[in-house]
Amino acid sequence: MGLKNTALLYDPVTIQAGVRRLVPATTRRILDLGGGRGGNGAVVKQQTGAEFLCLADLSDAALREAAPGVDATMTCDIETAGSIESVFAAHGPFDLVLLLDVLEHLYDPWRIIARLHALLGHGSHLLSSIPNIQNYRTIIRAATGSWRYRDTGMFDRTHLRFFGKRSAIDLMTCTGLTLVDQAKGFGPKARDRLADRLSLGLLGPFVTMQHQILVSKTSETIIDPGFCGSAGPTA
Repeated sequence: MGLKNTALLYDPVTIQAGVRRLVPATTRRILDLGGGRGGNGAVVKQQTGAEFLCLADLSDAALREAAPGVDATMTCDIETAGSIESVFAAHGPFDLVLLLDVLEHLYDPWRIIARLHALLGHGSHLLSSIPNIQNYRTIIRAATGSWRYRDTGMFDRTHLRFFGKRSAIDLMTCTGLTLVDQAKGFGPKARDRLADRLSLGLLGPFVTMQHQILVSKTSETIIDPGFCGSAGPTA
């Protein structure tokens, strides 16, 4: 198969089915941060029987078309100082914050994790999904010089940061949040999942489309992440 349909392979509906398996069953108040219309948040709310779902996004157009099940909406430019804090002040507390396909769009996602760490209550969770730069399709494109940005998918032109499994986990735990669980997000092609299974996970880093990571606040101590993007390997 050629690589021209990579954007189609990066299907968030299929991939984020794995995200929902990581959702804590005890979830009661959800913040879908950067969630667009809030479709994933609405599914998580229905799955858990949560009592409240807040959708915060930069797009007023998306907020006006919020999915059924969203209880409150608020405009939020995540990287603007005080923006996330205003959402928590108006609609918090939250015991689960969803960051699904959000962090790779930010200039300093490490600082965003630090801000959320400070805002979360003890025992609350952050759940993220992050595209996997180690996927073999990305490697082939880079090796052959055929990397072309697109409007959606793995090669979304608005991606600013790129992560492999190790660097994605480092991002989510850089301030002292505790890793609870993780999962692999596969696209709709069954062969990627099969390759991972038959290789006993050895091919996982190369066929996974998305890293899905659940962390929890277990300490009030927040490690200053600095600008972690310049430290260590990218994968």
